[in-house]
Amino acid sequence: MSLLDLDRLDNEPGARLVAESRAMGFSEAVARRGLEAELQAWSAPGALERVREELTGVDPERYPQEVLIIGAATLPVSTLRACLMARLLGARVRLKPASGLDGLAHAIAATDDAITADCFSSTDPESLERALGSVETIVALGSDETLLSIQRRVQPHQTFVGYGHRVSAAHLSQPDPNELDDLAQDLLAWDGHGCLSPQVIWTDDAPEATGRAVLEAVARAERHLPFTPRPEMAHAHFIAEALGAMGGKVLKSATCTLVLSDDPAFMPTPGGRLVHVLPDRGAPWRDLGETLSTLGQSRRSQASPSHETTRRCALGQMQRPPLDWPHDGHPNLLPMLRPAGSSSR
Repeated sequence: MSLLDLDRLDNEPGARLVAESRAMGFSEAVARRGLEAELQAWSAPGALERVREELTGVDPERYPQEVLIIGAATLPVSTLRACLMARLLGARVRLKPASGLDGLAHAIAATDDAITADCFSSTDPESLERALGSVETIVALGSDETLLSIQRRVQPHQTFVGYGHRVSAAHLSQPDPNELDDLAQDLLAWDGHGCLSPQVIWTDDAPEATGRAVLEAVARAERHLPFTPRPEMAHAHFIAEALGAMGGKVLKSATCTLVLSDDPAFMPTPGGRLVHVLPDRGAPWRDLGETLSTLGQSRRSQASPSHETTRRCALGQMQRPPLDWPHDGHPNLLPMLRPAGSSSR
């Protein structure tokens, strides 16, 4: 069985991935739509070939035989794609899930005989050292602090690849109704979690006018994508809404909250379908530099990011990156290769 054979979610092992995504707090509709979008990226014409083109002229001796992937706690598809990239190199995968996600690791392992779930506590340093020492390449997804802690343990003969903290935003300039519907899909996908979900909507119109138009589109879409925040998320929302009401206005639909302000400066959100709507005075998105992962734009938007690694895309595509998207500005396969001149096992 190979990960690339995964093309259906109604039968095993795909159904198990849906179930474990639901265990993370996503509704079945949200989980299924997010997983389907990822699988569509894998099967897009020429997608795999474009990724493999990175290896043109590379000595196969540099391909790692085994890769340790330390998964993220946010989205199942982030870990799933990391596993796919390692498998495209022909490497075996040891998958260390984030705390509480052992079921997801076993579900991913069930899709491919070369993937093994390596579930141990994040507070168990001996198990971590053992896992790190058993592979040639380590790929970690998580906070910048987590990446730094892991990187300090990596040996000179090993390769380390880290994907840390990033944010995304949308920019609207005279959007038409279809574009607002597309933006609603970006806001609701994976319940606003993950680095590709827009935390801010910048607009060249009044924030309240934009907010009300966006909320109408959200109301049409959310009926098919239910969401109930967990208690800890509800508390974070309460604080964010209170702060937002002090400096502006808060608009709410059945599942989504928009916090309006006249201050254009970027404001992070706790996720869970809470988004800031801000004026675009002074091109505030440029202040984010390489931290801005993706900028979703309406067709009339002229917003230009300040860093070349920022992905620019149409609305509706923010949470649907193509397979050959250079994550954090890096190639997908080349960073996992063993150091030149290192001996094979």
